[in-house]
Amino acid sequence: MATVLLKTGEFREIPDDQLISFLQENQDLIQNRQSPRKRAIKRPISTILNYKMAAVSTLG
Repeated sequence: MATVLLKTGEFREIPDDQLISFLQENQDLIQNRQSPRKRAIKRPISTILNYKMAAVSTLG
């Protein structure tokens, strides 16, 4: 069973074998939700190494 959130705020459980047809027929009723996960910030390796080197030099 899959749970679908409708724009009305209602959750509806749909059997797996009916899910694809339900999604195709009811696209306008289904609420889109963004994933709560955010992408990691990508930094160049040199920036990370410079940060670590600065931290080590302040310790010594």
